[in-house]
Amino acid sequence: MEIKGKTLAEVWEKSIKELIKDDVPWIPTQHGVMAKELCNVIMIVENPLEEPRVSAKYAFPEQFRKGYSEYVFEKYSPTEIIYERLYEYFSKTKPS
Repeated sequence: MEIKGKTLAEVWEKSIKELIKDDVPWIPTQHGVMAKELCNVIMIVENPLEEPRVSAKYAFPEQFRKGYSEYVFEKYSPTEIIYERLYEYFSKTKPS
């Protein structure tokens, strides 16, 4: 499945619509609750740094959203986002 949109907020909203469909199964989590999971999904965001980054439909307060957004996005320049995150991930998961 592929979900496309112009902004992060748009793609997130589309992914939630897919998630709540009846054909997405409920699965048990490590915390003992049931959750839904979208498997094999590619999300394409045309302009990931464009506002709105967080949908107005997102449940957390504005202060939390701004702080989280700054932590996730401002830490990296647009050209370093993918490279840095992949480098960090593989350096942590690489067997010794």
